[in-house]
Amino acid sequence: MFFGLFGNDLFLRLSSQDQQVLLKQKGARFLEPMKGRPMKDYVITPKTWMNDADTVRIWVSRSLAWSSKLPAKKGKNRNLFRYPLQSPLLILRDRIQRDGDVFLRVRGL
Repeated sequence: MFFGLFGNDLFLRLSSQDQQVLLKQKGARFLEPMKGRPMKDYVITPKTWMNDADTVRIWVSRSLAWSSKLPAKKGKNRNLFRYPLQSPLLILRDRIQRDGDVFLRVRGL
C-alpha cells in the first residue's frame, strides 16, 4: 500500500528522506490510526493540499516509486483447508454434493 485515506486525511508511504521533507510542511504528521501507535513509514499530508492537485500528484508519484522498491510482503502461513492436496474448488464441490446437488446445477459446476 503506497497511499490511502484515513477519514478525511490522505496518507503516503515514503522513504525516510521524503518523510523529513514532508514533515517540515505545516499540518503534516505521522499516520497514527490508534493513539500512541504510529504506522511506520506513513505520513499524513497537510490539509492545504486538498486544492493543490499538482503537489498531491508529485507526492503520490514519490510514494509509488518508493513503495515499488520495497520487497513484497510475505503472507501469513495459514492452513485454511483440511485437505491440502485438494483444491478449494474440489472441496467446495464435494461439500455441496453432500448437502444438495441443486446448487451445482445452477452454478454450472
